[in-house]
Amino acid sequence: MTGASLRISHQLFVAGYSMGTTQYFAWLSERPEYNDKVRAGFIMAPPVFMGDASSRLFDLAEEAEELQDRFHEAGELDYSQ
Repeated sequence: MTGASLRISHQLFVAGYSMGTTQYFAWLSERPEYNDKVRAGFIMAPPVFMGDASSRLFDLAEEAEELQDRFHEAGELDYSQ
């Protein structure tokens, strides 16, 4: 089915939910020639561990969490006042 889809369009958008995301990651691992053909992969409720993934977005999320903690400690995020 993937081959037929690529004959019509040269790039794929892939969506997966739960077990479908596992199949998506396994497919890209087993068939690395498809990695550059996938334009975007939308993974919802992924049952995989992303601990070794690297992205500036992950770094920004950690920095934002630290900043939020500091504001909370300083009482700046206390909305009960």
